[in-house]
Order: sequence, then C-alpha cells, then structure tokens
Amino acid sequence: MKHILQLTLILFAVFFLSSCGYNKIVELEEKANQQWGQVESVYKRRAELLPQLMAQAKTIGNITDKYSSQLQAAQEKTLLKISNDDLVNTNKVQDYVNAQEELGQLMSQYLQDLQGQPDFELYEKNILDLKAQIEGSQNRINVEKRKYFKAVSEYNSYINKVPQNLTSGMMGFDEKAYLEPQ
Repeated sequence: MKHILQLTLILFAVFFLSSCGYNKIVELEEKANQQWGQVESVYKRRAELLPQLMAQAKTIGNITDKYSSQLQAAQEKTLLKISNDDLVNTNKVQDYVNAQEELGQLMSQYLQDLQGQPDFELYEKNILDLKAQIEGSQNRINVEKRKYFKAVSEYNSYINKVPQNLTSGMMGFDEKAYLEPQ
C-alpha cells in the first residue's frame, strides 16, 4: 500500500510539474532579458558615436559650444543601468527610454544645425558619414525595441495564463515592462 501511495505521488508530481510551465516561463523570461540586452547594446553603439561627432564638429564654428553641455548632460542620463530585475519596474524602464530619446533628439538637432553652418562644406563628408551611422543606429534601436516588445508580450501573456499564473506567482515571476515599438 505504501508503495502504491508513493508511486501515485510520484506520478502526480511528474504530471503536475510537467504542466506547470516553469521551464517555459524561464525560457521566455531569458529571451526577454536577452532582447533587453540587445536594446541596451544598440543604444550604447549610438552613444559611442557622439564623441566622434563632436570631434568632427568642433572644426565648424561655435555651434559645438551651444550643444556641448546639453549633449553631455543627456548622455550622462543614459548611463543609468537597467538590470534584469528592474525590467519589471515600468517607471525605471520608461526613465531609461526617455533619457535615450532625449539624447537622440539632441543629436538630430545638432546635426541639423551643423548642416547650416558656413564651414560645413569643408567637413561635409565626415559629418554626413557619422550622420548615416547615427541614423542606422536609430533604425537598429527601433528594430530591437520591437523585438523586445514581442518577447515581453509573449512572456507576460504566458505567465498570466492558467495554470502558469499559479507557477509564476509561487516562483516570483513578475510581468516585464513594455517598450512601445516605434
């Protein structure tokens, strides 16, 4: 009798644990976390272009002085790190994205103003090459943000389905913050 009870408990545990979705939750969470890493990576790539742009632009009048402090302040805001644990905090994620958007807008304004400077023609090729790289980075940012949105959507919807919602609740899996795709 004791062996039958143990066998029944083992079969019940195997059946229950195989349908609880824990492994799938872990897999989807890891996919979302990896995708966030890609988002951060492309933001970092764009930020690394800023010193190159400023170095090229210093040769063009005093326009750099106008933007230098603003760009530096915006870039410092982007140094905020978001850990995988912070991805459940919508405010932290949104603050990070807002800081990145502010830097992107300032870089675009800066490039526009540079093109209006009298000495621009002398350095046009270098500046336009950097502009193309910055625009390419912005496109990659948008692509990676869409992929992150998809990964988070898949993860969040999975952990909210029955019976995974029981497993996710017991194991401490929380919804990830969304980034709206652009």
